Amino acid sequence: GEAGRPLTLAAFGRASGRRQAKGGAAMNGRTARLTERQRQILVHVVAGDSNVATGGALGLSERTVEGHVRVLCLKAGVESRLQLAVLAAVSGWGLGAPIDPASLAA
Repeated sequence: GEAGRPLTLAAFGRASGRRQAKGGAAMNGRTARLTERQRQILVHVVAGDSNVATGGALGLSERTVEGHVRVLCLKAGVESRLQLAVLAAVSGWGLGAPIDPASLAA
C-alpha cells in the first residue's frame, strides 16, 4: 500500500492483479478447497514460520512443506509466500475468517 496506510484486501487485489468479487472476496476463477493439512500449513505461513519450522511442528520434511506451499499459492492465485500470507490473514482465505493481528503477537 501507500506509505503509512494499511494494506486493504482491495489494494492487495489491485497490486497482485486479482479481481475482487462482491463482498471483497478474492477470486481466481477456482473454488479453493483446502485439505486439513493445507490449512495447518497455511496457519504456519501466516504466522511467518519457515518451512523447516513448519515441518518440525507437523512432522513433515521441509520439501513436503515446500510442495504444500506451492500448491496453496496456485490455489490462491498468488505468486509468493508473502502474498499468500497477506491474502489469508486479511481475507481469511482458506482459514474461514481473517486473522486477528493481536493473536500473532509473541
